[in-house]
Amino acid sequence: MENWLNKLKNKLVDTWYDFVDLATANQKRSLIYAGSLLAFVTISTIIMILLQPGIRKEEVESLVYPAIHSSKVKFFEEDADKVIKESKAISVMYSKPDGQSYESVISLLNDSKAVKELNRTVYFYPIVYKSKQLEEKYSIDSNQVTFVFYENGVEKNRFAVENLKDFDKEFIPELNRLPMWNITDLQQTSQSTTESSSQ
Repeated sequence: MENWLNKLKNKLVDTWYDFVDLATANQKRSLIYAGSLLAFVTISTIIMILLQPGIRKEEVESLVYPAIHSSKVKFFEEDADKVIKESKAISVMYSKPDGQSYESVISLLNDSKAVKELNRTVYFYPIVYKSKQLEEKYSIDSNQVTFVFYENGVEKNRFAVENLKDFDKEFIPELNRLPMWNITDLQQTSQSTTESSSQ
């Protein structure tokens, strides 16, 4: 074994010296080859960096979106974060495109009779890439289906499907109440005012 390693080492050293001799003898050609190789690697890296977001977007569009046929579900055509910040009012569903809760939600949203009760459109933000960053940024659990209502880019209300006790009865009403965050605040304020005045 040791003899084999020595032979390999000697072979590598000989190859290196042959390369150095060749490069020294043809310095101009060697520099052209080295420059060409460096340019090729740099251009390839830049192309991969620029193409990666487009490739990811196409993967999501081809694998996730075809399963959703509801007129009440929209997909982000441009940068989701930008749309959320610039929208006056928007409801967003964050979810991995798999799991029992996700399947239940999509099944209900694809049901044309059930969707008639829904009073607003929901944007779908599939959690496929960078799930840890999305969890931190939006304070969500990527293993849950979470609906968040934003007003002028600021979160106002949210609920997770997994927290519903009876999904079939509670989901649509809860989704319809999502933009009514100020009514919930008014009810809590009036309850605290009533309690303080009774004391």
